[in-house]
Amino acid sequence: MNDKEIKAAEADQLLNNPMFIDAFVNVRENLVSQIEDVGLDQEAMSNQLMLCLQCLKQVKKMIVNEVNTGKLEQAKPELQVI
Repeated sequence: MNDKEIKAAEADQLLNNPMFIDAFVNVRENLVSQIEDVGLDQEAMSNQLMLCLQCLKQVKKMIVNEVNTGKLEQAKPELQVI
């Protein structure tokens, strides 16, 4: 296994870890709840909460990308044989 494949396996384990899944769900739900409760006159707070929500999405996207990169690495030798 090369470094990319190891990172992919670790990222995959992380994505499937129940504590990690719960943490992401809870943080997202908390942010959405705060966004819903923020006053219309609190534009700065609303913007900060939206940025937090977007960052959370990007973190998960980066982890998924690591998994997909590793899967592509594993598939390369198979593609060369064909």
